[in-house]
This record gives sequence, structure tokens and C-alpha cells, in this order.
Amino acid sequence: MNKRTASWIFIILMSASVTASLAQTALNTALPAIMNDLKVDSATGQWLTSGYTLVMGIMVPATAYFMKRFSTRQLFIGAFSLFTIGSLVAWLGLNFELLLVGRILEAMGTGIFLPLTQIAIMTIFPVGRQGVMMGIYGLAATAAPVIAPTLSGILIDAFGWRSIFAVITVLSVIVLVVGIFCLRNFGESQLTHFDTVSFLLSAIGFSGLLVGLGNFGATDRLWVWLPIILGIGSLLAFTYRQIKEAQPFLDLGVFRSRRFTWAVIISMLLYAAMMAGSTIYPIYVQNILHQSAVVSGLVMLPGSLLMAILNPITGKFYDRYGIKWLLIMGSSAVLVSALGSACFNDSTSLWVISILFAIRLIGVACIMMPVVTWAMQGSSDEEKASQTAVLTSLRTISGAFGVAIFTAILTFVTTQSGSHQIASVQGIDVAFMGMAILALIQLLISIVAIKRGN
Repeated sequence: MNKRTASWIFIILMSASVTASLAQTALNTALPAIMNDLKVDSATGQWLTSGYTLVMGIMVPATAYFMKRFSTRQLFIGAFSLFTIGSLVAWLGLNFELLLVGRILEAMGTGIFLPLTQIAIMTIFPVGRQGVMMGIYGLAATAAPVIAPTLSGILIDAFGWRSIFAVITVLSVIVLVVGIFCLRNFGESQLTHFDTVSFLLSAIGFSGLLVGLGNFGATDRLWVWLPIILGIGSLLAFTYRQIKEAQPFLDLGVFRSRRFTWAVIISMLLYAAMMAGSTIYPIYVQNILHQSAVVSGLVMLPGSLLMAILNPITGKFYDRYGIKWLLIMGSSAVLVSALGSACFNDSTSLWVISILFAIRLIGVACIMMPVVTWAMQGSSDEEKASQTAVLTSLRTISGAFGVAIFTAILTFVTTQSGSHQIASVQGIDVAFMGMAILALIQLLISIVAIKRGN
């Protein structure tokens, strides 16, 4: 494949990923306004984030089948059309239920074209450029988070939260049209069987766990344990089926690689804390400190900018020195940020919040993209497809669990403290302390289990 064709594939898929990143990041800032406008509490409102993330994670394993069955053009156009329709439904939806439906449609499309982008980078570029190109992709994917919090804050204060979905819809239409006319195929399509039973078992399993954990603070414990038991049973059946099938829906054989296994565990820990923190920071600034959406976005701006700058740098650092020190530095930064955030009160300086948020995103930049490159480097194209499906699916679903669990903890502690508000300082602090525990486990793994030679 010549450089021009590879560049066009990269630009189009990267633009789609940036649009999806904008949709996800902007919603974090908008969530407090949506909860206030639609009169829902944080335990209900978080489904716009955790539900989106869960559906995206469930769709990812199906991507391995879709990539074999359909051409690159067909797959991208179909998936991104679904994302665009979802954005339109969220924009025009009159209630929380329709808004959630729109988010689910967005997630179904995103769950397909995000892993497609990562596989493209690892396939159309030579090994010597993969780290740099993954870094550039990370830079572009985090360019949206740089401007999204501030931009969404301005839009919310000026036009309301629906204007965010209006902007995303327009951007999606532009990217879709360019993709229809300019995207070229890579790889070959072939007839293959879609394992509907495995897909349903994974959907029921992960959804059951998420619903049960998300109902942590419910007074009726039946709605906690029944979904969890159903989820565990479905996932056990799913795992057994993958082991027995000659062509499994999700190839769990990739876990024979020690490197890949540790990469998945680290990514899951990182995503759980990262997604939960991204949801809870705006709630704290807007509902506890009573600041505007614009101020909430400005608090996050320095950290988002640092992350965007560091992404290509960490890619080059990985190409030269490997993964171990990046993991140690990144895990330490996330741990320090979480511990500092666990000390928030009702008068914490906005500068302190901004600095802690920036430290957190510096840590994320050290780990998020390099660990993906490290996990798959040296694998065959077929192995990369399976590895991408497993890694992207599990870390994404872990992010959904992180949002659901820590938001449930926030709501539970807030209720127990006697507060009738969406969130309390005590709930915020306990949630961040839980994230600190995840970061500590991640740091210990980085020190003990990861060899310097890797």
C-alpha cells in the first residue's frame, strides 16, 4: 500500500475517532446540566456514560467478525452512519429515555470503528513507525478532550446541553461524506459465521454485572444480587463456549501471551479509574462548588492540553526505552492525583483541582496508547484482530464498571450522610479513594510483574 492511500485511511478513521472522543468527553461536562434539566439523580444520569461505554465494549468483539465479513468501506460507512443517527436522536430526544437510546446507537457505531482504527495503524504502517503513528492517533484523539470541556461549557451556558449533540451531528455528517468518497479498502473480506449465542451471552453477562453493581445503593437488594448472579452465570457459559468452539466469537487464546495478559489487566484498571474520574470531576465542580459549566471545562483544559502534547512524546519514549518506566511513571501520577482528589472539601481551590486533574491525565498519557502498542507488537495480522477485540472490549467494559461502581458509591455515601443533593463532599472523597486503590494495584503490577526488557 502506498503512503498516500495509507494516509487517507489514517486521516478518515482518525477523524471518526476524534468525533467519538468529542461526544464522550463533552457529555462529561454536560452531565450535571442534563441531570438537573431532566430531574434525574447521579445514579440514573451515569447510565448516559456507563451505558454508552458498556454497549461499545459489547460491540467490540463482534468487530472481529465484521472485519472478516465486510469490506473496510462497508464497515466504516455502516458503523459511522449508526453513530450519526444516534447523535441526531440524542439531539432531538425529548426525555431521558430517548437520550439514552441515542447514546446507545452512538456506542454501537463507536464499538466497531474504534478497533478498526487501531488495527489499521498496526497493519498499514511498518513496525518502526507504529509507535509514532499510534502517538499521533493519540494526539488527535485527545485533541477533542482539550477543547471539549471548555467548548461544551460555553455551548451549555449559551444554548443548553442539546447544542452539544447538534455540533456532533454536523461533524459526523461531514466525516461520513468524506469517508464515502475517499476511503479505500485494506484487508480481504470472507464469508464467516456469526456466533449469535456467544454475542447474547456476553451482552447479558456484562449488562447483568453492570446493572447489579450500579444498584449498589438500592434498598431492595434483589436488584443488586439477581442481575449479578445472572451476569456471572452468562459469562461462565460464554467462557465455556469460547473454549469449546473451533472458531470462537472472542478468541481467549490470546491470553496465552503473558505480555498481552498484563496489558489487558493494566488497561482495565486504568480505564475504570479514568472513566469514573472524568464523570465525577464535573459533578464536583458544578454541584458541590456551584461553578458554571464553562468554569468546569476550564478547570480541565490544562490537563487535557498536557495529555494531547504528551501522547506523541510517550510514543517515541516507548519506541526507544520500552514500557516499564512509562507504566511506573503513569501509575504513580494517577495514584497521586486520586489521593489528592480524595481530600476535596466544599471550598477547595479551582487551581488545586486543575493541577490534580492535570497530573491524572499525565499519567493516562504515559500508559493508554503505549500499552496498546506493547500488547500487540510482533503479533501476526490475524492475532492483532483478536487481540484488539479482546483488549478494547475488556478495557471499555471496565470503564463502564468504573463509572457505575464509583457513581453508585458516591450516591450511596451521599444518601447515608443525609444529603438530598445529587452529590456530597463525603461521597466524592470516598469515590476517589477507591480510584486510588486501583491506581496502587496498577503501580505494584508495573513494578513487580513487568520486566524492563519489555
